[in-house]
Amino acid sequence: MPLSKNAKNAKQVGGSHLRSKTRTPEEELARRIVPKLASRAYHLPGYNLRRDWTQYLLNNHPLLGICCHHRLHPLKMRQRLIVLLGSFSFGVAITNVIFLWFLGTGRDDEREVFAVDLSARESDSRSYSVTSGLLALLTVGSGSHAVFDRFVWTLSACGCCRAGGRFERSCFRGCCKSLAFYLAVFVVTLVV
Repeated sequence: MPLSKNAKNAKQVGGSHLRSKTRTPEEELARRIVPKLASRAYHLPGYNLRRDWTQYLLNNHPLLGICCHHRLHPLKMRQRLIVLLGSFSFGVAITNVIFLWFLGTGRDDEREVFAVDLSARESDSRSYSVTSGLLALLTVGSGSHAVFDRFVWTLSACGCCRAGGRFERSCFRGCCKSLAFYLAVFVVTLVV
């Protein structure tokens, strides 16, 4: 009985088939690039400065990345839309939490912390007032939003079980490849 191509490339050990050590060029490219794309790397192997800048922008931009990401990128369109929905939802939620904190504690969110004089001439009197509410949004709100976005991205693009990852071969039939994504969906659902 002639052996198939897959049977020729596999070694039979105790009734189970193991793939041979040889990989196709596509698999080798995926093993090198997928972990770098998942970690938002600035440089990909074989790319020059212009291609690196372009790939970084297209893979990591919240809107452009939905349609223009690298074909090997671990986050596909559907996953990116869910991450974007979670980012919007968390932004609205943290804004409401800060506003409710000001209401609940009785603090004045319109109290001026400092003012910036924008006039170029002494005869003009244009100034911008920075209030305590705005300052809280710019520091606490923006900081926690950035941490949330980075957490959801890292969870969604977890490269542990994907090509080139630490547990690539130990996952049972690829069941863990989507586990991190489903955890990210759960976190986004909690926020929404």
